[in-house]
Amino acid sequence: MADVSSAPVIGVLALQGDVREHLIALAAADAVARQVRRPEELAEVDGLVIPGVSRPPSPSWPSSSE
Repeated sequence: MADVSSAPVIGVLALQGDVREHLIALAAADAVARQVRRPEELAEVDGLVIPGVSRPPSPSWPSSSE
């Protein structure tokens, strides 16, 4: 396990999405993960994950020959 003092502190925006799953994945990657709910908590993290809804790929555009 990595030295926790040198591990990055990554915030997970805890307003929507799979917050718990992101926290688990970050911990598995030896990051220090924290929920972020208030603007002042942003100053306490080195990076931010913004969970959201998965979107399907964009539809193919018709070619100019159609």
